[in-house]
Amino acid sequence: MDMIADFLLVQRTVIFESNFAPSAVSKYVVWVLYMQGLLLVAVLVTRVLSTQAIGSGIPEMKTIMRGFEMPGFLNMRTFIATIVGLTLSVGSGIPIGKEGPFVHVACMVSNGLMQLPCFKSIYLNQHHRLAIFSAACAVGVSCNFAAPIGGVMFSIEVTATYFAVSNYWRAFFSAVCGAFLFRLLAVFFTTEYTITAMFTTGFDRFPFDVSEMIAFVFVGVVCGFLGILFIWLHGVVIRFRAWLHIKFPFLQESVVLYPMIICCIVATLQYPGLIGRYMGFPPKVAIDHLFSSDPLDHQDQWDHPNVLVALCVFFSLNFIMTVFAVGLAIPAGVFVPVFLMGATFGRLVGELMLDWFPNGIDVTDPSSIIIPGGYAIVGAAALSGAVTHTVSTSVIVFELTGQIDHILPVMIAVLVANLIAQLSVPSFYESIIQIKNLPYLPDLLTSKQYKLTAQDVMQQVNYFIHPQATYRQVRLILVECVLESVPVVASKETMILVGSISRSALEVLVGDGVQTVPNTLMSTSGGRGYIPLDEESSAAKDAANANMGDDEVVPWWRVKIETAPVQMVAESPVVKVHQMFALMALKHVYITRMGRLVGVISLAALAESIKHPKVSTLKRRRRLSIQEAQARAEGHREGTEDVSNAP
Repeated sequence: MDMIADFLLVQRTVIFESNFAPSAVSKYVVWVLYMQGLLLVAVLVTRVLSTQAIGSGIPEMKTIMRGFEMPGFLNMRTFIATIVGLTLSVGSGIPIGKEGPFVHVACMVSNGLMQLPCFKSIYLNQHHRLAIFSAACAVGVSCNFAAPIGGVMFSIEVTATYFAVSNYWRAFFSAVCGAFLFRLLAVFFTTEYTITAMFTTGFDRFPFDVSEMIAFVFVGVVCGFLGILFIWLHGVVIRFRAWLHIKFPFLQESVVLYPMIICCIVATLQYPGLIGRYMGFPPKVAIDHLFSSDPLDHQDQWDHPNVLVALCVFFSLNFIMTVFAVGLAIPAGVFVPVFLMGATFGRLVGELMLDWFPNGIDVTDPSSIIIPGGYAIVGAAALSGAVTHTVSTSVIVFELTGQIDHILPVMIAVLVANLIAQLSVPSFYESIIQIKNLPYLPDLLTSKQYKLTAQDVMQQVNYFIHPQATYRQVRLILVECVLESVPVVASKETMILVGSISRSALEVLVGDGVQTVPNTLMSTSGGRGYIPLDEESSAAKDAANANMGDDEVVPWWRVKIETAPVQMVAESPVVKVHQMFALMALKHVYITRMGRLVGVISLAALAESIKHPKVSTLKRRRRLSIQEAQARAEGHREGTEDVSNAP
């Protein structure tokens, strides 16, 4: 993939430098058509083969690692669409990254291997299957950057809330093998003579003065706010595109029109003969220049009109182009373009520092000269860390450059940028999860959320199985209940929870032809896991009326009942509930009091209660007041009966 994409990028440069076109206008037209042609094929291949290949792939893998199934996301059609679409998209020069689709490809390969008969037992065991996916995510990142250590850490940060230490060595072993083979093949098939860092630097042994730490912190602060702006603008662009599809339906019908418009604008801005030759640099070439210890004003490509203006223009235009490009209907990552933007901003600060202190901050020490390339490294790590909410970007930078002399500035800038970004917006990948309405579990952030209990967020149980349940009642439950299992109680009177039955077992029991409603667990907008009986849908009534004579009691001895469903007491703190959902990849948990089933918490309900704790507390108080009134009425009734039965 890399070789083909690099070849296509080189051909784009050849188009500009060759003399086959009679004029500058014809060169520009060929330049634009070349980029549009590659992107057009990428869009069509992705559209025809599998739309699951669109986007990064990391948000979806995070959802799968939560225990949810995503049909079609890991099949062969999606694999081919991702490979072809990503190669052509990157080769066209559109400012997108590869790390997300690489993770997706690695997971599809691992999923295909687990389908083989010799590994079928691993695939059938969810715990082992997720462990393999965890290692595959690490391989995808490490092969993209040839950074096994940072790749493992980055994959953990972006795909897992809690990580099993037992999977750590598996991820490292796989990542090291993948990164080694990736760099070894680069030696065999490219001009590289040995296995080295992807972006080598030549800084001095002591590349910065202690006083420069203030400037490095400033880079981290600004990169934090730039990360917030990037994520916010990306959401605005996605919503604007959705508005355009509603306002102009022909845009939605024509899947290529919007990408072609964006590609035309990007190609125009990147045309070397318009703004400057630096605009047409491939990402690797641009990063090599930005990380260089040599001044940029010694290179003719960056002197239009001067280095500072060129860096400002390059950063601003790439920022805008990337916001639009990563939202196109193609396989697209975000790390590389954000990494490039961070390096550009860092280099800009470094060049300014060099102009202000040409002899270094400490003029008495000739070794304390300002090195702008060091600022580029700090900016690259800080901005990419702010957008992805990861600290491992600092380790990736060290492995990419082989440069650890800037370890303190890089770590401080990344931490500062992360602190600012995490307090304001979700990460780029989490924002996509929210946009796509994928199931996710937010972190507990405020002290008020830690004071909530399970009964604050639980939902009333309106559907359950009891020994006297009939076929009609079971069919109604299957139509209206959207959870994957139904609780089983000893009787309607006691409501003692004795187990649960999966939907598949109930469907087999009552036969085919049961109409089911969509699984609202795939939506994070709230929603109830159980729908009350007084809100029956027309489908439920039709299903029940079709079997009006079917009042026979179901033979429950024919059904496999899970006798140990996950349950928690009503007074359990929400923090424990949250940990249970995250650690065990639960989709719902039953809430009991003295063994009696009193409620259920679904993933969507828990997420909604974390995002809106005040609403949940109000509902809880209203529910408790009703329960207390019912308890007092029952107590009064029992007391009356005791008095009447007294001798």
